[in-house]
Amino acid sequence: MYVVVVNARVRPEKADLYEATFRDLAAKVRAREPGVLFYELCKDPNIPHAYILIEAYKDQATQAAHVNMDYYKASVPTILDCLTDQYDMKVCQTI
Repeated sequence: MYVVVVNARVRPEKADLYEATFRDLAAKVRAREPGVLFYELCKDPNIPHAYILIEAYKDQATQAAHVNMDYYKASVPTILDCLTDQYDMKVCQTI
């Protein structure tokens, strides 16, 4: 399994837009990408405006296909506009 974990801070005034954009994207991912095993946005209850995105794919090819989907590409500018400069992305594989 190919896993992506993103820790991000969202600008307070953009939190609602960030969540709505993710919900829309996630619905499309779940409906159209069977190789995506897990795709969830979590909110850290202890850190204001901190989110953790957890994505799990069948394999690296599935993740590569995901980032090339038109609806994914369309959502990226809005998502990036919501973020502060504080984000970290980890990519790993299960053992």
